[in-house]
Amino acid sequence: MTTVLLEDVGETVRLAMTPELARDIEDWHIRKCQTHPDTTWRRLITSNGATQIRRQCCTCGYLLGGPRKKVPEDDGLPLVVDGAYDMYETARERELNDIRQVHARKQFERDNSWFRDYDDYLKSEAWKAKRRLIFARSGGKCEGCGIASATQVHHLTYAHAKQEFLFELVAVCDACHDRLHGDRQANANGEAEVDTSWGEHPCNGCRFTSDSDGQPWCFIADEPVKIALAIGGNCGPDRSLFEHLK
Repeated sequence: MTTVLLEDVGETVRLAMTPELARDIEDWHIRKCQTHPDTTWRRLITSNGATQIRRQCCTCGYLLGGPRKKVPEDDGLPLVVDGAYDMYETARERELNDIRQVHARKQFERDNSWFRDYDDYLKSEAWKAKRRLIFARSGGKCEGCGIASATQVHHLTYAHAKQEFLFELVAVCDACHDRLHGDRQANANGEAEVDTSWGEHPCNGCRFTSDSDGQPWCFIADEPVKIALAIGGNCGPDRSLFEHLK
């Protein structure tokens, strides 16, 4: 996976390969000058001062083949454009970088928008009201064990995130919530520890999720979870790849 630094904001994006990006990169490859259909003969002055007659591509500046025999009329030929091919390759790399910048920007804005909206939703009065309804339904008791007091609301599915049906939400205690999401990692003694920093994150408890460079990572999709969860992503808002830890 390519890492792209967004030049305007200084943010690093792990660029996921999308059909649109693949198409743009394929088009970029197709545009590369390979057959050199338009060429011209030019004079090349070598390091020892000798003159060679070389055929140079008018598109990319590539020198084709070896020198041909010089004839008197060649004295009027233009000189080889020095460094033309290197300049062409540099321009090609800039073009590829521009393609990656465009798609990285789209992914960055899309993914941050989804999580920003979701985080805002968890802080909203609408979510707080929904939590109160779930706690009222459970009578303040955990709907997992029926004994402990409920401390949080757990999503059974994120298919209707931000517009959940009440039957998609359950009130649970901390212990049952940890059981639902499973153990995130093992400590040095081989005992399970729960990464509570994930809270009500949609990927909490998925066996395919881990941390990479300080951000949640989906290793089955090989991309950040915010990309995998986005609309049109490998997993999507309905979490099609989600599997509970075993």
